[in-house]
Amino acid sequence: MASPFDRKPGRQVLSVFGVLFRAATYRNLAYLALAFPLGLFYFVFLVTGLALGFGLYIIAVGLPLLVLVFLCWRLFIGFERLQSRWLLGQQFGTEPVRSWRGDRRPWPWLKSRLASPVSWKGLLFLLLKFPLGLASFVIVVTMGALSGALLLAPVLYPRVPFEVLDTTVATAGQAWLLAAIGLMLGLLSLHLFNGVAWVFRWLAGKLLAVPAPAAA
Repeated sequence: MASPFDRKPGRQVLSVFGVLFRAATYRNLAYLALAFPLGLFYFVFLVTGLALGFGLYIIAVGLPLLVLVFLCWRLFIGFERLQSRWLLGQQFGTEPVRSWRGDRRPWPWLKSRLASPVSWKGLLFLLLKFPLGLASFVIVVTMGALSGALLLAPVLYPRVPFEVLDTTVATAGQAWLLAAIGLMLGLLSLHLFNGVAWVFRWLAGKLLAVPAPAAA
């Protein structure tokens, strides 16, 4: 029987290079690409809407505005749950809120959503998505641009001045060495992107999932 040590190097190589061929890698990358613009939109909309709603509360305009903002953030939570399920593979239970199809009375329907922990934990998730999305945007753009530039060194150096660490790339050997470094950096970047996506997946599981019922 083969020893586990005989399989370990192959598994290590597969774990390093296999990231290129896993569909989840590119779903994670799509999620990270959307995280910053969505996070920025959520943050501006919610902060502005809540500030205006509370500021105008005394003249009876604020309450309808707050209700509208609340309904919008509930829609955003639903979209984030769908996005986390489709792109990150995070599964969510059914939220026990009142259905509009019953008696169609607005107050019980709205009250069930106000009382849901998902509404308030989801609000925290929406607000956190802006700084986390900004961080992921910086990581994706920086690592992606650097690894992409190195990978293209054999194509770029004969056509445009190509410098690395104040040294001009002048030979094909130097260019292909940079391309190899770019490939390794690209693989590292994909693993890093998967790690950042895992953080979002974990956070979605904590803040967007339905709490488990308490034991009797």
